[in-house]
Amino acid sequence: MRGDSSMNVTNRPALEGEELVAHKFRSGLIRMVSRSDYSRWKISSQAGVSNGTLARVFRSLVNVFLRYLIAPGLLRSGCDPSPVIAVPADALLRV
Repeated sequence: MRGDSSMNVTNRPALEGEELVAHKFRSGLIRMVSRSDYSRWKISSQAGVSNGTLARVFRSLVNVFLRYLIAPGLLRSGCDPSPVIAVPADALLRV
């Protein structure tokens, strides 16, 4: 599949009847992802991660360091759910 050039992630066409979720990616862009892909990503991203205050502060500091001080382009899509859903311009979405 063609990658979304602004985020370096793959995308795929939406399937009829598929449930979509709006997700704000680390790059700041908001894109649609499949609910099943999002759920799978959410579970895997929380596996083995401590939710203590000190652990959250440490992760935040590491993220700031990686995102802003080293190179913004270094962080790739492995940190976000993938693939992004490509919704055709003439599609009707039920909300």
